[in-house]
Amino acid sequence: MKRTVTRFFLASLLAGASLVSKAQAVIYHETFDADSSALPAGWSSSGAWHPETSNTSNGYPGASGNVNITIRNDSATGTYDLVSKSVSTTGFSSVYVSWGARLTTNFPSGGSSIQSLSWSTDGGLTWTPVAYTENSNNSNWSLDNGGMPVVLPSGAGNQSSLKIKFTAAIVNDSQGTYRIDDFTVGDASSIGIREFPSSVFASATAVPNPSSSGPVHLSVNSSENCTAVVRVCDILGRGTGSGMTVVLANGVNDILLDETLFPSAGIYFVWISSGRNTAYARVTRN
Repeated sequence: MKRTVTRFFLASLLAGASLVSKAQAVIYHETFDADSSALPAGWSSSGAWHPETSNTSNGYPGASGNVNITIRNDSATGTYDLVSKSVSTTGFSSVYVSWGARLTTNFPSGGSSIQSLSWSTDGGLTWTPVAYTENSNNSNWSLDNGGMPVVLPSGAGNQSSLKIKFTAAIVNDSQGTYRIDDFTVGDASSIGIREFPSSVFASATAVPNPSSSGPVHLSVNSSENCTAVVRVCDILGRGTGSGMTVVLANGVNDILLDETLFPSAGIYFVWISSGRNTAYARVTRN
């Protein structure tokens, strides 16, 4: 069986291309950078949540830095809500929310917690909680929920108004913060890549996976000689590489993906397609 090796570098790619265009995937995106002294227009808080410019977001795809929204343990003991602006999801049957978060080591030590994430389609009169996994209290920024978007129930889709609420329960203490940045409401049907049935590609696997640095090998088992296109995107469909044409031989092909295609910690998808024959591999960067 012939084994073909192809090297795939970022320099060969089309700058700014995306696997799923941001216009399709993202309904609303807020970086909080417009005003470092106030919440964005339409956002509200019952107290304690406020913008800060310290400990800026970093380390995940799309981290904007600059301003983040923070709640501190030195607030009075109590429960505090942060409510997003109203976002229309009309035309989108399935929606997700995602955000970057930084939970410090000291935030939960005295009893404080991020109590819930909930959504409303009636202007905030009623709220429905949604399950997700909060970040570890390691004082590092990362996309929340293990890097995966939180897909909301179907009732959040096709609505003229969707609001999201973060609820924090604070036990007064001198240390500890929780911060959020890069809040996104998006089209859940556009997450990652679109998969089509394949009669050509028997498999596609990535090694090493997970990994923290260095190149990644994409092993593709092809049933025929063909040309194919390789694309790489992050979890929100934003391309780190697109349009690289490779020549595959019948059998196992080794495609070397340069580490610059995986610029920070997070989840990526590598998509290889020939016509409507598609295979993909998920890559995790720690």
